[in-house]
Amino acid sequence: MTAETFPLTGAQAGIWFAQRPDPGNPVYNTAYRVDVRGPVDPVLFERALLRCLAEAEPLRLRFTEEPAQYLPECDSLRGSAAFLDLREWPAPEAAADAWMRADLAAPVDLVTGPLSSHALLRLADDRFVWYLRMHCILIDAYGLSMLVGRVAEIYNALTEGLPAGPSPFGGLLPVLAEEEAYRASERHAEDRAYWLDRLVSAPEPRGLAGAPPRAAGEVIRCREDLPATGHWDLIARQARATWADVAAAGLAVYLGRLTGVTDVLIGLPLMNRFGAALRVPCLTANVLPLRLDVRHDVPLGGLVEQAALRVAEARRHSRYRIEDLRRDLGLPDSRGALFGPLLDIKPFASEVKFGDARATVGTLASGPVEDLAVTLLLDGDRLTLELTGNVALYSEESLAAHALRLARLLTSLALTPPETPVGLLLPPAEEALPPAGEEAAPATAPRRGRRARGAAATGTAAAPPARAGAAAPLPVGRPALPPLRPRHRPTPMPLSPAQARLWSQQGVEGRSPAHTIAFTVRPPGPMDRDALQAALGDVVARHEILRTVFPEEHGVPRQRILPPGPVPLPVWQPDDPAVAMRTITRRGFDLGVDLPLRAHLLRRGPDDHVLLLVLHRIAADHRSTGPLARDLLTAYEARRSGVAPAFERAPVQYADYTLWRRDLPDPGLSHWRQALEGLPDRLELPADRPRPRVPSGAGGTVPVKAAPGLAAAIGELAGASRTGVFPVLHAALAALLTRLGAGVDIPIGTPVAGRHDGALDNALDDAVGPYADMLVLRTDTSGDPSFTELLDRVGKADLVAFDHANLPFDRLTEALGPSRSHDRRPPFQVTLVHRDAPAHGVEVVHTGAAEFDLTLNLDGTGTGFLEYSKDLFDRSTAVGLAEQLTRLLSQAVTAPATPISGFHLLDV
Repeated sequence: MTAETFPLTGAQAGIWFAQRPDPGNPVYNTAYRVDVRGPVDPVLFERALLRCLAEAEPLRLRFTEEPAQYLPECDSLRGSAAFLDLREWPAPEAAADAWMRADLAAPVDLVTGPLSSHALLRLADDRFVWYLRMHCILIDAYGLSMLVGRVAEIYNALTEGLPAGPSPFGGLLPVLAEEEAYRASERHAEDRAYWLDRLVSAPEPRGLAGAPPRAAGEVIRCREDLPATGHWDLIARQARATWADVAAAGLAVYLGRLTGVTDVLIGLPLMNRFGAALRVPCLTANVLPLRLDVRHDVPLGGLVEQAALRVAEARRHSRYRIEDLRRDLGLPDSRGALFGPLLDIKPFASEVKFGDARATVGTLASGPVEDLAVTLLLDGDRLTLELTGNVALYSEESLAAHALRLARLLTSLALTPPETPVGLLLPPAEEALPPAGEEAAPATAPRRGRRARGAAATGTAAAPPARAGAAAPLPVGRPALPPLRPRHRPTPMPLSPAQARLWSQQGVEGRSPAHTIAFTVRPPGPMDRDALQAALGDVVARHEILRTVFPEEHGVPRQRILPPGPVPLPVWQPDDPAVAMRTITRRGFDLGVDLPLRAHLLRRGPDDHVLLLVLHRIAADHRSTGPLARDLLTAYEARRSGVAPAFERAPVQYADYTLWRRDLPDPGLSHWRQALEGLPDRLELPADRPRPRVPSGAGGTVPVKAAPGLAAAIGELAGASRTGVFPVLHAALAALLTRLGAGVDIPIGTPVAGRHDGALDNALDDAVGPYADMLVLRTDTSGDPSFTELLDRVGKADLVAFDHANLPFDRLTEALGPSRSHDRRPPFQVTLVHRDAPAHGVEVVHTGAAEFDLTLNLDGTGTGFLEYSKDLFDRSTAVGLAEQLTRLLSQAVTAPATPISGFHLLDV
């Protein structure tokens, strides 16, 4: 009996007809490797993989010559996954690479297949590689992230003996039906008209190395590290744009100046996921042209605004297929004659967990590259620039030179006034920057460039900073900050405003764990306790704040920096590590006597150790955990080798920052007095019991789980509204609080980094200290606005608030003079934290305390946790609040025209 066939989607048809003239070209294979460090059960892994493949209907598709596609009626998944044990091979890593390269280099026939291949390669007892190879007619990068996440979810459930839950995936037929309906709709005609109008009189697209003769058969890659995305916050806010829009503007400048054209065309890959496709791991991605005017007199700020507008328009019209546009324009084949280089933003998490083992997702091949693909890889707040070039057009040396120059240009945009003409940003290539291989002026932090094929990166420094001792240039409208340098320490050494607040709260609350940060680090290899204890001493010696106590003299606290010394490292061998961690983290600090850092080594087995670090917030913020963990592991590796770590001298210490910050004026106090006038004294929250006179500080957390596809929908709305992910999350929280009876004047607190990224030559990038501060965001939800209108209000108000974020929160509250009773911390009781994933190797541990009534901690996908005060809420209530938030957010991003009163909060 013949299986029923159905037509290809537009995206699939584009791949089909592109490959048919050259069936022996393996460039349409996509491949990924998931490196797993830790124990993996191969039997459970195969069960998890096969179940996921059974759930993911598009990955079992077969194709006919017509072309058409079908699902085999009796489809056995046995043999879909191979297991290779390479532990006995002389060079397991090299053997694994050779095996994967050979599989990837084999062309795949679209009719006879096989269109996908999976293998689990064991390199050592605790080292595995999951290899995934799929023809790009099956799946795109977003669909693959869904697949990897689901396999990990099933595996983790199997290891715990729990059900994995129903499949989150939908089938392909609804996607086909929605595409057919779109093609018959007025929207299709409107989208077509938009693109034809945008490309009227468009020039012949130019690349950096001429027009490619055909799709790439082989590519080379080169990477450069970029600053965290927050580096571009200021220029992005001023242009009502996002950091990605700034990057698009930078690439346009680079392309225009090196080719001599002022009307540039860049390829813009778009996820193109709507409706049913949000739940289907299939191929939907589209690539459309981004046309930008980079004439020399265009100001940088205007170009960023232009990029933001055009990207938002492209997203609104992204359903119109590139294949149809080529046909409309009379282009004879599928080559990329509509644009030059691609700009691809990949905001997908690169880390997953299989049980206790951490895994990192990496790309081996991502499909055809006709000229050059410029990819920005976002992992938490870490950003990497990756260039993938056609080997017919680029050598390793030329690609490395482009990567270095483009990275420097992008980095410099954050420090360039918006009114600067783009013609001044990048002089001709030979004059702009040192040729690849020459060293630029020394920068504060080393640049870490890297190439594929293992070649060493050229150059050793990031973009040159301002001359030594000079204030870094800032965009117009914000006064330049004075230089941050080491300073003479007065006696007594004062506290910073944030430290003074925390010291005062200890006098009221005692040794509360509400003001601690706890996280774990797993030192690699066999445990060497002596080396680890020595490494702790190295780190405490490097960061003065970690050996600072805060005694009181004549009623006034001061900072007392102690000389370097050994750090205690007790060893625990608990029956239940989670209980041990809760016990350790619940113990508070005596700030006048205790060092603000404690370390505990938990031994869970002969070769299984976890280092638990507990910090008081008077000495560190959450962003400090990354530099602290990196320094500790660096020192540990050195001490295991019998040498001291070769740390570079820290540019400044927190005491220097304290004195520098004290000398700054307090701009914006009059603004905040006006902005917060009449702020409600408290929000009426749906608490289970009255607020106690003296809070216990006890808290709990419940997970906030985003529905499949929600991350993409949040990103689409953030782009279309020209606001950002944070305003979308903020608007959803404000709407929920209003719906729950909190009123229409909603103050919410949010932390800001306080490190003046880019404005101080990045001197604080790798610093440890309590630099973070709090900001009050006030939202007006009156009049039952639509979510679109509310998001516009939130975006504008947040922009103004962040532009006035330099005033220390403690000075603001002192100036406003609110009551400082023990039961709450005005002017807000609810906080929203939009925090990226922890630094690599760091796992945050909840301390069992709550500083505020409610703290919503989310990443850009809408996933995270809700921390709640046990004084006010039962766990069941907190679970309900988390579910109501995700329910409201899911409805808001798909139907933003709905009034906030129209969202359903109950599961119906």
